[in-house]
Amino acid sequence: DSQRKSTKNIKICDFEIIGTLTTNWESAEDCVQQAGVAEIIQLSKMNPSFIKQIAKCGVIVYNITDDSDQVTEASWILNSLTQYIDKLKKDETVGVFLPPLFILLSTFMTWSLSKSLQPKIPDLPFTEKDYRKRK
Repeated sequence: DSQRKSTKNIKICDFEIIGTLTTNWESAEDCVQQAGVAEIIQLSKMNPSFIKQIAKCGVIVYNITDDSDQVTEASWILNSLTQYIDKLKKDETVGVFLPPLFILLSTFMTWSLSKSLQPKIPDLPFTEKDYRKRK
Protein backbone atom coordinates (compact mmCIF):
# COMPACT_ATOMS: atom_id res chain seq x y z
CA ASP A 1 0.00 0.00 0.00
CA SER A 2 2.89 2.39 0.73
CA GLN A 3 4.34 1.64 -2.72
CA ARG A 4 1.02 2.54 -4.32
CA LYS A 5 1.01 5.92 -2.51
CA SER A 6 4.56 6.74 -3.62
CA THR A 7 3.87 6.04 -7.30
CA LYS A 8 0.62 7.98 -7.22
CA ASN A 9 2.45 11.33 -7.36
CA ILE A 10 4.75 10.43 -10.27
CA LYS A 11 3.92 12.10 -13.56
CA ILE A 12 4.69 9.90 -16.54
CA CYS A 13 4.99 12.65 -19.12
CA ASP A 14 4.77 16.42 -18.95
CA PHE A 15 4.68 18.25 -22.24
CA GLU A 16 3.16 21.23 -23.95
CA ILE A 17 2.50 21.79 -27.62
CA ILE A 18 3.97 24.83 -29.34
CA GLY A 19 3.05 24.99 -33.00
CA THR A 20 2.92 26.93 -36.22
CA LEU A 21 0.04 27.25 -38.65
CA THR A 22 -0.17 26.46 -42.32
CA THR A 23 -3.43 28.40 -42.57
CA ASN A 24 -4.14 32.04 -41.85
CA TRP A 25 -2.65 33.57 -38.72
CA GLU A 26 -6.05 34.78 -37.47
CA SER A 27 -7.01 31.23 -36.48
CA ALA A 28 -4.13 31.06 -33.97
CA GLU A 29 -6.48 32.10 -31.15
CA ASP A 30 -8.71 29.10 -31.83
CA CYS A 31 -5.75 26.70 -31.87
CA VAL A 32 -4.36 27.89 -28.54
CA GLN A 33 -7.69 27.09 -26.94
CA GLN A 34 -7.32 23.42 -27.98
CA ALA A 35 -6.34 21.00 -25.21
CA GLY A 36 -2.58 20.68 -24.83
CA VAL A 37 -1.65 23.61 -27.08
CA ALA A 38 0.42 26.10 -25.09
CA GLU A 39 1.44 28.55 -27.79
CA ILE A 40 1.30 29.22 -31.52
CA ILE A 41 4.39 30.89 -32.95
CA GLN A 42 4.48 32.57 -36.31
CA LEU A 43 6.79 30.95 -38.82
CA SER A 44 8.54 33.73 -40.63
CA LYS A 45 10.68 32.38 -43.42
CA MET A 46 14.38 32.64 -42.77
CA ASN A 47 13.80 34.34 -39.40
CA PRO A 48 16.52 33.82 -36.74
CA SER A 49 14.09 34.63 -33.89
CA PHE A 50 12.00 31.62 -34.96
CA ILE A 51 15.10 29.43 -34.55
CA LYS A 52 15.64 30.74 -31.01
CA GLN A 53 12.04 29.91 -30.15
CA ILE A 54 12.10 26.35 -31.47
CA ALA A 55 15.53 25.65 -29.95
CA LYS A 56 13.79 25.72 -26.56
CA CYS A 57 11.66 22.72 -27.54
CA GLY A 58 12.61 19.17 -26.63
CA VAL A 59 11.16 17.62 -29.78
CA ILE A 60 10.47 19.31 -33.11
CA VAL A 61 8.14 17.54 -35.53
CA TYR A 62 8.25 19.06 -39.01
CA ASN A 63 5.84 17.94 -41.70
CA ILE A 64 6.86 18.41 -45.35
CA THR A 65 4.28 16.08 -46.88
CA ASP A 66 1.80 18.82 -47.85
CA ASP A 67 4.01 21.20 -49.79
CA SER A 68 7.23 20.53 -51.71
CA ASP A 69 8.46 24.06 -50.94
CA GLN A 70 8.71 23.02 -47.31
CA VAL A 71 11.75 20.86 -48.13
CA THR A 72 13.83 24.02 -48.62
CA GLU A 73 12.32 25.56 -45.51
CA ALA A 74 13.01 22.46 -43.41
CA SER A 75 16.62 22.37 -44.64
CA TRP A 76 17.07 26.02 -43.67
CA ILE A 77 15.54 25.39 -40.24
CA LEU A 78 17.71 22.35 -39.58
CA ASN A 79 20.92 24.08 -40.72
CA SER A 80 20.12 27.24 -38.75
CA LEU A 81 19.19 25.22 -35.69
CA THR A 82 22.48 23.32 -35.90
CA GLN A 83 24.47 26.57 -36.15
CA TYR A 84 22.53 28.11 -33.25
CA ILE A 85 23.10 25.05 -31.05
CA ASP A 86 26.83 25.02 -31.90
CA LYS A 87 27.00 28.68 -30.88
CA LEU A 88 25.22 27.92 -27.59
CA LYS A 89 27.61 25.06 -26.83
CA LYS A 90 30.57 27.44 -27.19
CA ASP A 91 28.95 30.07 -24.95
CA GLU A 92 30.27 29.50 -21.44
CA THR A 93 27.40 31.45 -19.85
CA VAL A 94 24.92 28.81 -21.01
CA GLY A 95 24.84 25.75 -18.79
CA VAL A 96 23.99 22.27 -19.98
CA PHE A 97 21.98 22.49 -23.18
CA LEU A 98 20.24 19.47 -24.62
CA PRO A 99 19.60 19.90 -28.34
CA PRO A 100 16.07 19.17 -29.53
CA LEU A 101 15.16 16.00 -31.39
CA PHE A 102 14.17 16.89 -34.97
CA ILE A 103 11.61 14.54 -36.53
CA LEU A 104 10.93 15.10 -40.22
CA LEU A 105 7.70 13.73 -41.66
CA SER A 106 8.10 13.17 -45.38
CA THR A 107 6.91 11.04 -48.23
CA PHE A 108 8.90 8.48 -50.13
CA MET A 109 9.32 11.01 -52.96
CA THR A 110 11.49 13.19 -50.72
CA TRP A 111 14.17 10.54 -50.99
CA SER A 112 14.24 11.04 -54.76
CA LEU A 113 16.12 14.29 -54.11
CA SER A 114 19.00 12.33 -52.58
CA LYS A 115 22.24 12.38 -54.48
CA SER A 116 24.06 9.13 -55.07
CA LEU A 117 27.07 8.58 -52.84
CA GLN A 118 28.86 7.15 -55.88
CA PRO A 119 28.21 9.50 -58.83
CA LYS A 120 29.96 7.13 -61.26
CA ILE A 121 27.17 4.59 -60.69
CA PRO A 122 23.96 6.67 -60.69
CA ASP A 123 21.60 3.66 -60.64
CA LEU A 124 23.15 2.19 -57.51
CA PRO A 125 20.34 1.75 -54.94
CA PHE A 126 20.54 3.13 -51.41
CA THR A 127 21.28 0.59 -48.72
CA GLU A 128 20.80 0.75 -44.97
CA LYS A 129 24.50 1.63 -44.67
CA ASP A 130 24.02 4.57 -47.09
CA TYR A 131 21.00 5.74 -45.10
CA ARG A 132 23.14 6.07 -41.97
CA LYS A 133 25.66 8.27 -43.84
CA ARG A 134 23.03 10.86 -44.83
CA LYS A 135 22.80 14.16 -42.99
